Amino acid sequence: MSTGYITLRVFSADRAMPVPKAQVRIVDLRIALDQTITTDAYGNADRIKVYAPEKEISLKPQDAQSPYETYNIEVVRDGYIPTIVNNV
Repeated sequence: MSTGYITLRVFSADRAMPVPKAQVRIVDLRIALDQTITTDAYGNADRIKVYAPEKEISLKPQDAQSPYETYNIEVVRDGYIPTIVNNV
């Protein structure tokens, strides 16, 4: 098992302004990952450590295992429409 990272920045859709204090939730129920972090004043979230398949898997196209992992991301902040992006 390898480690990867997800880095997020949250901006408003209408003015492309940073969204501070947004709650960002990363979920993958298959591996029991459910982590919530909060964005800073510039809309940045801390880097999140996640599971990633071994690099060698991507070099074997015949391998049945996917060479990447996907996660679901939910962003919530008062005054904004909650947003869910699946399979990131």
